[in-house]
Amino acid sequence: MSRVFISSTTEDLAEYRARAKEAAIAAGMLPVMMEYFTASGARPPLAECLARVSGCDVLVVIVAHRYGWKPDGGGGKSITWLECGRAGDERRGGLLRRGRPARQA
Repeated sequence: MSRVFISSTTEDLAEYRARAKEAAIAAGMLPVMMEYFTASGARPPLAECLARVSGCDVLVVIVAHRYGWKPDGGGGKSITWLECGRAGDERRGGLLRRGRPARQA
C-alpha cells in the first residue's frame, strides 16, 4: 500500500487535512500525518519529521496564509517547507493545493 504524507499547518487547515486524509484512504493509500506521531502535544524533532516524509511515496502539501512552525536546525524555514525540500530531493511525487481554492475565471 502506498503511503502519503499530508503536510500543512494544522490549526487553520484542519478541515482540509481531514479531507486529504479521507481522499487518501478512498484512493487505497495510507495517510501519514503529524497527528499520528506527536506525543503529548510536543512537536517532533526535525529529523523525525523528515524521516517520516522519506518513508512515504507521495507528499501532499496544503498551504494557505500561515507560515507555520520553524524548527531548530531548519535554517529559518517552516517544517512544511523543509518537508517539501526533502520530498523534492528524493524525487517523490507531490501535490500542492492552496488552502483557499482559487477563483474560477
